[in-house]
Amino acid sequence: MKNYDKVKEVFKTIQAQVIDSTNVTGIEIASLKKDGVYTSDLCIRVLVNSKNVTNKDLNIPESVDGIAISVTYKTIFPQ
Repeated sequence: MKNYDKVKEVFKTIQAQVIDSTNVTGIEIASLKKDGVYTSDLCIRVLVNSKNVTNKDLNIPESVDGIAISVTYKTIFPQ
């Protein structure tokens, strides 16, 4: 597993870059899903409100220092 402190550092950087985007509904540290299977590696998941939004649309890389950054469609509704 990647060093958690390094993952948190990358998380803060990516969060600052996407926080004001109207497409972003959240950001989280999660297990990396590869070929449909969750691995023990951690990644940063940026949650968005449209299936068409990509890393490129948000101007963020696909990885930083070997830590994957995934853009995932997930709408969060207030309760």
